[in-house]
Amino acid sequence: MAAAAQSDDDSAELAALAAQRNERYRAAQFRKRSGSFHKVHCGRGSNPNSVVHGLAAAAAATYVCKAAGCLALVDAGRARAGAAAAQRVCFQRGDGCASQLCAKRFRAARFKLRQQAMAAALDNGSRWLADWPAGISHGVGQRRGSTAARLAAATARHRQQLVQ
Repeated sequence: MAAAAQSDDDSAELAALAAQRNERYRAAQFRKRSGSFHKVHCGRGSNPNSVVHGLAAAAAATYVCKAAGCLALVDAGRARAGAAAAQRVCFQRGDGCASQLCAKRFRAARFKLRQQAMAAALDNGSRWLADWPAGISHGVGQRRGSTAARLAAATARHRQQLVQ
């Protein structure tokens, strides 16, 4: 029953985010249609639909490693860079992951600090959890709810304590 309540909370949160995105889109379309009058009197900077805001949102995306038994948190940019460096258009297990199971050169201290930082960022909302996209050119991936993000952060912390 608790899982159903969390699922409802997540779907409500995602619906609210979609409504905000649609409102920003409608506002941008209004500014585009209104012509020079609106531009002169209301300004043009810091459009929330701009490339800068999109890149900032993409930089905050986080995945959970798909390798069997890993469950480490993976930065979306690192995963995309790993797949691109291997000259692939699709992600494979372990792309961008720095865990002992996935990385060629594992650095325990650095991995521990980075996992703690990403888990804390997922908890406070400065990073967000996403599903893996189909390929490196298919965007960042479907956004997950904050409950799923907190669960992934707790799992990564717990897994990290077991490894020590």
